[in-house]
Amino acid sequence: MGKIANIGITLLCVICATMAVPVVHDMQKKEELKSKRSVFQPRINFDDTISVSVGDHTCVLHYRAYGSADEEWSLSITQSRRGGAFCSLFRVSIEEKREGLGGDTSGLLWQGFAAYVERKDKKQLLRSIEVYDAEGLLLQDDDYTVEEGAELRNYPGWSKQLEQFTIEV
Repeated sequence: MGKIANIGITLLCVICATMAVPVVHDMQKKEELKSKRSVFQPRINFDDTISVSVGDHTCVLHYRAYGSADEEWSLSITQSRRGGAFCSLFRVSIEEKREGLGGDTSGLLWQGFAAYVERKDKKQLLRSIEVYDAEGLLLQDDDYTVEEGAELRNYPGWSKQLEQFTIEV
């Protein structure tokens, strides 16, 4: 019985030591992720482009919008731990909704949009995409297209009200 108890304690020590290593390793590698945000009012009935950069990644949005001209939108980019980046577009009032401050429905309609992330002037392949409409519904890939694996784009004749999107490279 003494040998079984010793084996059990030894096994328990090995398991505890193995579990502790990643935690210590993660704490040592913990770093602050860099992020940048640009708040803008979309220009109405005009082809426009806005971009925001952090490190050597740039999030680019080409668009044409119509409707309400007094909304603020945010385009942001955040470096990921894997060396990639997250690019997000959302209405500023979305943050207010999340914080319980209200927020109204968008009066802006995106007639066309294309978004991508560049690194050293080269479009990066998209790892994941999330696109939400004004109702907060996650849209499926039949509501948008991905050009050459690197550019999120609406289909021609797109009739949904865009609320936000996030792309990861």
